[in-house]
Amino acid sequence: MTPFDDARRLHALSELRILDSGVESAYEDLVALACQLTRAPVAFVTLADRDRLWFKACQGLVMNEVPVESSLCHLAILTPRQPFIVEDLRSDPRVAHLAVAPGMERMRAYLGVPLLAPLGIALGTLCVLDDRVRRFETDQIESLQRLARQITLLLQQRETLNRLEELDINFSAFMNNGPFVAYIKDRDWHYSYVNEPCLQQLGLTRDDILGKDDFTLWPEAAPRLREMDEQVMRELKPSRQIERLVTPDGRHFFWQSYKFPLATRHGIALAGLSVDVTEHIEQQHLLEASQRQLLDMMKAAEQRSVTDALTGLYNRRAFDLHLAEQLQRAEEGTRPLSMLLIDVDHFKAYNDAYGHPVGDAALQDIARLLLQSCRDGDASFRYGGEEFAILLPGADGVAAQQVAERCRLVVAQHPWSRRPITLSLGVATHQPGMTAYDLTEAADQALYAAKAAGRNRVAG
Repeated sequence: MTPFDDARRLHALSELRILDSGVESAYEDLVALACQLTRAPVAFVTLADRDRLWFKACQGLVMNEVPVESSLCHLAILTPRQPFIVEDLRSDPRVAHLAVAPGMERMRAYLGVPLLAPLGIALGTLCVLDDRVRRFETDQIESLQRLARQITLLLQQRETLNRLEELDINFSAFMNNGPFVAYIKDRDWHYSYVNEPCLQQLGLTRDDILGKDDFTLWPEAAPRLREMDEQVMRELKPSRQIERLVTPDGRHFFWQSYKFPLATRHGIALAGLSVDVTEHIEQQHLLEASQRQLLDMMKAAEQRSVTDALTGLYNRRAFDLHLAEQLQRAEEGTRPLSMLLIDVDHFKAYNDAYGHPVGDAALQDIARLLLQSCRDGDASFRYGGEEFAILLPGADGVAAQQVAERCRLVVAQHPWSRRPITLSLGVATHQPGMTAYDLTEAADQALYAAKAAGRNRVAG
């Protein structure tokens, strides 16, 4: 296999489903900007297929694809960590073997920056060409690298959207073909989603239910349903119980319902999963036994769903729920909110040197030290592999900096048995109007600054 046939790159491009896709303004805007910043007449976004170079966006020349034997960009991806620069295409021996692609005869200089997938695989390039021999300036190269990173983000977003689309298809199939009733209510208690089994059991259509509340649909049962719903949303904890409903046509039935808070882009909603237990309600002793078993399973699942198995800290799902809750309170002006994002410095090298069991033990110790360094009421999370997060309700920027520095010191001064371990920490404090994404992004940028400044420090 040649470098041009790299199976990982070809697989990544296949997953993106981008080859031979249509024109997208975001890519066109970036190639136009690339020409402006480098003062070059031609710019392309290219993707390296097995036997061809395909052009996603063009500025200055209209190209669709060129064979690999005419492709400068296939050479550029051989050095994925640095730009590929040719000051004179007619005299540089590195490109002497390449055929000249139609339309490219006048081009004399080339600058290409590889587009890297998350695992460091070069998928293609952002490149500019000039019809004169030239030396590209340092700031022009850096500008093109910045634009290339933006294109990489677009590609990652495309991959995410592809996965979400697939998940949505699978979710719909699962929800509409399972044996359970499922529904979602918004903050005004109106039904915003119901699955097919729910409609079939109730004998209603979506138009009958969506946008309506329990008091409109089943007034007799509504007070009890609302009481349970309000408890779930007030405590932000799951709840379960037997619910008795009377349909508009007078039928009585019972649901075993499990309700829980659900973080959505519009805030926290109420979700419910219910199973029809009408046929078994009269066999009370059997039902009670099954209830106990179900409660134990739900309790274990609930604990697993919000806890990281290795460190015992809250996990990423719990982080999203806690952040949504604390942001709502911060927006209401009841108290400030700060966030710490934490990265264990050079932890991959630590794992490589001492092995994953030792690395896992170190992560457990770090989690324990972070918990000891936090204040009462703070919440600690394992955010990713070697990344942690801490939410600090009631902490302004000064207090958050103090907690962050305490966390950094307790880890740096711990008597590690192998070699010292340090942390880089990013601090961000909520400002009015900030979303969960804004606050997390601010903390992430601060963390990036801490690492860029030498690590083992706090930034924010």
